[in-house]
Amino acid sequence: MSWQFMRVGILMDPISQVDPKKDTSFALCLAAQKLGGQLFYVPDTAVFVASQCVQAAAYPIAVQDKPDIQEAVRLGTPQTIELASLDLLLIRKDPPFDAHYLYLTQILEHASLSSVKIVNAPGGLRTTNEKLATLAFPQCCPVTYVSSDKSQLRSFLDQEERLIVKPLDGMGGRGVFVVKKQDKNTAVILETLTQNGRNLVMAQQFLPEIAAGDKRVLLLHGRPVAHALVRVPDAQDFRGNIASGASTYVQELTERDRWICDQVSEPF
Repeated sequence: MSWQFMRVGILMDPISQVDPKKDTSFALCLAAQKLGGQLFYVPDTAVFVASQCVQAAAYPIAVQDKPDIQEAVRLGTPQTIELASLDLLLIRKDPPFDAHYLYLTQILEHASLSSVKIVNAPGGLRTTNEKLATLAFPQCCPVTYVSSDKSQLRSFLDQEERLIVKPLDGMGGRGVFVVKKQDKNTAVILETLTQNGRNLVMAQQFLPEIAAGDKRVLLLHGRPVAHALVRVPDAQDFRGNIASGASTYVQELTERDRWICDQVSEPF
């Protein structure tokens, strides 16, 4: 089907809170509209089931490439639609993956039984934690521990001297810490992140190369796009997240980048 006749829904957190200058969901809206798609904004709280039919209170939207969200998005009058009436539904809701998110994927899985194409697959979102998924590729990753035990994490820190520690359900650099062996804040950081041993966290060997930036690489059907987005942390920070103030530039993929892409795409 031509994009000109496609009905495209985008399910996401409040669109009024989006920063058009750096939000990927907004960029997807711009691209779909440019191709001729009819766009619908579906708030993540607007999905419901009536008589075994998955529906939503959706807003027709038009978008413009402007830096202010108030000028960039024009919302139409909300209308109740069956999700099966869409050709494509993009799930762009942010973490954390809480009970609401869990139930939402279960409901959307019923909608996916119809003709609507849902990206990413609800079952995949439910099954795959984006941080834990990296455990399948140890050859591509720094040394990694996942634990809620402060003594285990301390033992790992004794080996490495410096670690990155982060929650499993965060995003945008939130709750990510560098911990050092001699830092007197280490104990309280580990206690806070693990909620005194109740929550699993990921700890990884610190790579000083982060100062030069990390990379976002897109793969389509297992093949990488030729260029990567390099995200360089602010001079006063270590996080390469745009939401945390990182700057960006585009760079051609290196041989190492392509090797990593081959490793990651092989199971799929």
